Amino acid sequence: MLKFGIGLLVGLGVGAAVALLMAPESGDVNRERVRVKADSLAATNEGPLGFAANTVKEQSNRLSAAIEAGRRASAQRQAELWSELELTPPPDA
Repeated sequence: MLKFGIGLLVGLGVGAAVALLMAPESGDVNRERVRVKADSLAATNEGPLGFAANTVKEQSNRLSAAIEAGRRASAQRQAELWSELELTPPPDA
């Protein structure tokens, strides 16, 4: 998940840089426009950036819960198998 987040941020940065280089306005106009938009996005958690952040947060929470459920199920099944075999598990199991 970390690699995806890093890739997403790098992609956003590269996309923004290309957009600025290809824009028809002058650099001063573009910088002012970007500054105003960044300030407005920072002030509110709405828009595509807020939506993306919320989506990533929700998916991360779901993934963490699924991993934890899998670990619990695995430990339970492992204990059942050791019991069926009437053996004691090794110390690191």
